[in-house]
Amino acid sequence: HHATAERLSAALDRIDLGEPLALRAGELAERCALRGYDAIHLASAEAILDEGDVMVVSDTRLAEAAASIDQQARIEASDTLAFDEYLARYFSA
Repeated sequence: HHATAERLSAALDRIDLGEPLALRAGELAERCALRGYDAIHLASAEAILDEGDVMVVSDTRLAEAAASIDQQARIEASDTLAFDEYLARYFSA
C-alpha cells in the first residue's frame, strides 16, 4: 500500500495556499455557506481547472456551490460585448 500511496502522491498537482487563494476561499465560504476546507477545495479547483475539466466531489453542498460558480461564470462570459457592439449600443445616434 505504501508504494501505491507514493505513486498517487507523485501524480498529484500541488498548489500553494497563498493570500489570493485564501481570500477567494473566504469569499466562497461566505457566499456558498461552505466549511473552510470545502471552500479551499473549491477555490483551488477554480484556480487550476481549464475549460472542459471536471471537478469530482461527493459532498452535495460542495457540488451545488461548484455548479453555482460555474453558472455565474457562464452568465458573466455571455454578458460581454465586443467593443464595436458597445459603441453601437451606447453611443449611436
